[in-house]
Formats: sequence, structure tokens, C-alpha cells
Amino acid sequence: MRTLVVYYSLTGMTRTVAGMIATSLSADLEEIACSDYKPGFLGYLMAAFDAWRGHRPAIAPLRYAPENYDLVIVGGPMWAGHIATPVAAYLAALSGRLRNVAFFLTHGGAPPEKVFLEMKSLSGALPRAVVSLREAEVRKGAHAMRASLFVDALLADQPV
Repeated sequence: MRTLVVYYSLTGMTRTVAGMIATSLSADLEEIACSDYKPGFLGYLMAAFDAWRGHRPAIAPLRYAPENYDLVIVGGPMWAGHIATPVAAYLAALSGRLRNVAFFLTHGGAPPEKVFLEMKSLSGALPRAVVSLREAEVRKGAHAMRASLFVDALLADQPV
């Protein structure tokens, strides 16, 4: 099965998870590039405000066409109770064109259910599996087991 992992990461936490998932699945890896946000207090504040108001920033052109893949896994951080705006822009641009998807989130501890529903709505696709990982878990390297269960579910075609 040809798999693509697409993600946005401002701090590197989501990048770590995306890399692990892509390696486990021998998948192509695509980072969503967006120049609107920079690390640091003001960058985080702007990111949270934009997420809260539903802003969709411009994202850089992508290398991989998701329609060429059997499975597209999309991930990003939660910002102010929403998916990161570059991920929202990606999903909205592909709405209705993603056939087989799975989602992952990194977050500080807020409940992720609403964000997974937002991702589903933006993409127009029902995800095969979802997983949310706390940033504290990723920072400590304690995310591997839950990420592996997510990968195993995708390989076995079982919902998580």
C-alpha cells in the first residue's frame, strides 16, 4: 500500500511523530510549509489567534499528490482547541479528494475529539484511525507505544 504522511510542525514535536510513523510504514513524508508562523511567544500567540478565528494561511506548493496514494495520514498540533491552521488549509484544499485517511495530533493536554471532528469535516473523509499524543509524551520519548499501536491498526486495517 502506497502511503503518504503529511504534517505541519512549528516546534518539532509533530515532526518527530510524523517521522516515526513514516519510517514504520515505509511512507513518503511531506511537511506542510507555511511562512506565517515562527517559534517564540509572539509566533505562538499569532498561531493560536489565527486558529481561534478560523484563518486559512497560504501554504507552499507540495511535492506529492495525495491522490496517488492508497493512504494519506495527516497530522499536526492543536492550536487553541483547533487543528493548526496550515493543516486546516491543506485539508480544506483537498476536501472530498482524499479517499483513505488517518489523522494524528500532538497537543498540550486538551481533549482532541473536537479537533478530529474538525479534520474530518475539512477533509470530507472519515478517518480509518486517529491518535493523539501529548507533547510531554513526545518530549520524553514516551509516545512510541501509542504511535506503534496506531501504525499496527493501519497495517491490520483495524480502527483505533
